Amino acid sequence: MYSETGSTDYAVLFKVCLSPEIQVFLFVGIFIAIAVKTPLYFVNIWLLKAHVESPLSGSIILAAVVLKLSVYAIFRLLLPILPDASLEFAPIVYTLSAITVIYASLSTLRTIDIKELIAYSSVSHAGIYLMGAFSNTVNGIEGAIVLGLGHGFVSSGLFICVGGILYDRTHTRLITYYRGLAQVMPLFSLLFFILCLANSGTPLTVNFVGEFLSLYGAFERLPILGALACSSIVFSAAFTIFLYNRIAFGGSLSDYFKVNIPDLTKREFVILISLVVPTILFGIYPKPILDGLHYSVSTLIFNSDIQSLAFPAALSSVNFSRQHVSLIWTKNHRIVPILFPRTHSTLANRAKKLDPYFITGFTDAEGCFYIDFVKRKQMKLGWTIHGVFGIVLHKQDIALLELIQLYFNGMGNITKQGKDKVQYRVSSLSDLQKYIIPHFNSYPLITQKKVDFDLFKQIIEMQSRKEHLTIEGLRKIVSIKASSNLGLSEQHKIAFPNIIPIEKPKVELPEQINPQWLAGFVSGDGHFCVNVFKSSGHRLNYSVILNFSISQHSRDAELMKSLAKHFGCGIYYPRYNRNVGEFQVRTFSDILEYIIPFFEKYPIVGVKYLDYLDFCRIAKLMKESKHLTKDGLEEIRIIKAGMNTGRYS
Repeated sequence: MYSETGSTDYAVLFKVCLSPEIQVFLFVGIFIAIAVKTPLYFVNIWLLKAHVESPLSGSIILAAVVLKLSVYAIFRLLLPILPDASLEFAPIVYTLSAITVIYASLSTLRTIDIKELIAYSSVSHAGIYLMGAFSNTVNGIEGAIVLGLGHGFVSSGLFICVGGILYDRTHTRLITYYRGLAQVMPLFSLLFFILCLANSGTPLTVNFVGEFLSLYGAFERLPILGALACSSIVFSAAFTIFLYNRIAFGGSLSDYFKVNIPDLTKREFVILISLVVPTILFGIYPKPILDGLHYSVSTLIFNSDIQSLAFPAALSSVNFSRQHVSLIWTKNHRIVPILFPRTHSTLANRAKKLDPYFITGFTDAEGCFYIDFVKRKQMKLGWTIHGVFGIVLHKQDIALLELIQLYFNGMGNITKQGKDKVQYRVSSLSDLQKYIIPHFNSYPLITQKKVDFDLFKQIIEMQSRKEHLTIEGLRKIVSIKASSNLGLSEQHKIAFPNIIPIEKPKVELPEQINPQWLAGFVSGDGHFCVNVFKSSGHRLNYSVILNFSISQHSRDAELMKSLAKHFGCGIYYPRYNRNVGEFQVRTFSDILEYIIPFFEKYPIVGVKYLDYLDFCRIAKLMKESKHLTKDGLEEIRIIKAGMNTGRYS
């Protein structure tokens, strides 16, 4: 991987699509290791020996933690980094998993060592959650994670029961010596019964939720092999009933045990009940787990047949082979697709995925250049200074932030901001000097945000010359900060009285605006709106108006007025009471003749592209006069309900 990408950073590897040949080579090597760790049929002998010969603590750690590392490797390495190979090899993985499930289930029916029986059942469950992991469905992947979690609870409890509680009292693991323990160990028999039910995937247990979702996803992916894996439902019930019936019932207490066996101690009861309770609670109400998984799991879904949707020709230098599909799960459990390309490129060739003018236009709309100026007593002058370039978007646009980060050679971090926001942030002085400032020097901003950038650049240059370490340099930085963004805070005004803000540099409008800048700017601040309102002069007493608009602070009024020249249509409307102005295009013929053709040639990038597509759908319906019919008007209302803020609800 390092030879192809120039990095072992996972964040970098995730953004690079390796060639199919390299993916196959890496997949085979990594999957063999995962198959041993899972384990699958042919490479599962070690697990049985390990469980049987290990002390109780070793068996618990092995079942609850170590075996789950194979699933983690799938979600961390195979699916995001080798998606093509994962899809191509899925039938082979399913075949091996189905064989493993059937083989392990049949093996449990013939073994007489109760610890080995639990170990075989673990192999059977591993085959099921492996199929869910490779199902390429949200249900299947979530099921694999839930089943792995449930297996950690249940198998640990079963090993404590048979390898700890029973073995400590009887000193044997052979099932032939057991019978009738329910007569002398009723509390143990009850908890052991619940764990056995969970192990067989009985409803109202967390194993049932995970197994059902995994098998559902497997059946969606490959129905025949999924159906074969469903045989585990019968087999697991068979070996679990055999195990429990033989130990707890089967007549009177076994003659091999001449003395009554004591029931659970308080310590043993607390340990078992701590495993039984979450098994039942999450089986009855798995929503807390599933809701936490929806967003992360959706980013692992990969589709090889769909055409580019939200990231089209603005990525002009990308050769599309397959698209990575990020499915965002909304509060109403409605999935919104966001597609972004995976490219066959090396780390050195990735810098041109988004057009540089698009980056500048989007930054003019959504970006921010600011100085973190924090009081620190341990510093020589009592203050620390950090320059920050940031962009904050709704979490559904995280794919767009990843592409911006990709453009800047992977520099910076993307982090969550509150409940629904994500931020791309670059704060390293070397990264700002090497990537951020040179870009905006070459592709300059044209809104008044350029003033903030120019002042920001002055402070960064002063930092590079170490001027911020002197009191004179610090006061000069404060005077520069006083003229940028919102100026100085009250704390800074008190700490630095009598500071005179420097004169702000002026921004000159360019005669021509690059169309990719416009595409980026609209991707940030543009709005595609559909208004349906009552109108007595129309056939259905309702009128439909399309409105394309761009909102901006009134200080950029001249730029907004000039957009009419660049689009060939539109009017600027100032909103004096809010210090905001809007450039609007409401004439239907202008939208058909100028706006839609422009964005067909220079597309929007991100979730807003979905609003543009819906906008175009409604324009097509209106062009065909379907908005004048009852069915057409209803269709427009349905499309409108899912646009803009409706897409985030």
